[in-house]
Amino acid sequence: QFISILSHELKSPIAAISNYLKLMEKRIAGNDIEAYDEFIKRSQIRIKDMEKLIFDLLDLTRIESGEKKRELSPVRIDSVINESLANFSEDILKRNISVEKNIAEVEIQADKTEIEIIVNNFISNAIKYNIDGGKITIGLTTGDGAVKFAVGDTGIGIGEKDIGRLFKEFSRIKNEKTMNISGSGIGLSTVKKIISMYNGSVNVESEPGKGSVFSVILNKQG
Repeated sequence: QFISILSHELKSPIAAISNYLKLMEKRIAGNDIEAYDEFIKRSQIRIKDMEKLIFDLLDLTRIESGEKKRELSPVRIDSVINESLANFSEDILKRNISVEKNIAEVEIQADKTEIEIIVNNFISNAIKYNIDGGKITIGLTTGDGAVKFAVGDTGIGIGEKDIGRLFKEFSRIKNEKTMNISGSGIGLSTVKKIISMYNGSVNVESEPGKGSVFSVILNKQG
């Protein structure tokens, strides 16, 4: 299954990039390099998708194999959120998405890489499955020895029957609204494995056409 998913997800972008390069090699738009800006832009998007897939696969295999050594230390989750938003700022601006934050200064005993995987996946999905001109809401609160992190969007939403499939490995919700959105179905399954390491829980509230809210509760002691 792993090989099948990997070959399928990489085959399409590699073929697309190869075609763009062949067209540029033949100088079909002349010798002005600016005439090929669109080809270059599309190729960069494809490469970015492949990088995301490879990083997701590496995260999953390291966690499942036990090869990833956990390094627990005090981690400021609010700082991780702000770093993630900065990394995705170009995508947010491109889609004209507004971001509303209500995040407290929260420190947790954790592996920073694991927290980054959770935060990046939630924010990335809130952008990908949102509508142009939509909104993302991010909340971070603490109490009773636990931390609650939630990300909401105003996107395409998820049907009730599909919510249970979200965190299964290599499972993607495929319909007419998601067919052009890239993804491997690996990110959320990795997130769930990490959450279990903190004796935590994850919850999804969603309705088609009205957006989704993904929330996670983590034990502050790691």
